[in-house]
Amino acid sequence: MEELKNSATDGEEVYYAGEKLVNADIYTIKTIEDALFYFADKENVYYKSKLLSFKNNGKLKVFHENDYNVYYLYDEESKNVYANDYLFETVNAPYKVVGVDGTHHFSLLFISKDGV
Repeated sequence: MEELKNSATDGEEVYYAGEKLVNADIYTIKTIEDALFYFADKENVYYKSKLLSFKNNGKLKVFHENDYNVYYLYDEESKNVYANDYLFETVNAPYKVVGVDGTHHFSLLFISKDGV
């Protein structure tokens, strides 16, 4: 198991901040792009200890706004987004990320097929 901040294992299960990561594979779990709170194993994706609906497809990107305590998980394949553990409305997908690294706006924007 890769060293995960605030995590522990008993050799069979993985725990984050004392809470079990349901169905986590201790041999493949790791952080996504060195993110603090997003983890993935060979199949599942987690925000802290919460199992998310995304599956690990190898095309997950993490964005963070420095002035806010919000982390975004973007699936480049489905074009869906999580803000922390809140899934954006999938009916509005696909989403496009605008403002990465402050190149367009002060804050990140996610544009859907129906607008911002």
